[in-house]
Amino acid sequence: MTKRHVSLYDNNDNPAPVSVVRQELVTIEQTEQGIRIVRFKKRFKQGEILESFESEPIQLSSALPVFPTPEKAS
Repeated sequence: MTKRHVSLYDNNDNPAPVSVVRQELVTIEQTEQGIRIVRFKKRFKQGEILESFESEPIQLSSALPVFPTPEKAS
């Protein structure tokens, strides 16, 4: 059975098991222009953690439907 992970690993409070090679947190957010995909990645190698961050805006065509945000939903 697969274990469910609910937090990011770090070297101090929550060290990664030896079997973990990479961890990634992906957030997809709706914006006024379209969507933004944000990725926070951690790579684990011999007790070292290498972190990276990327943000990818995707502009949607005005012909595509835009989902209402929770504040605007009725």
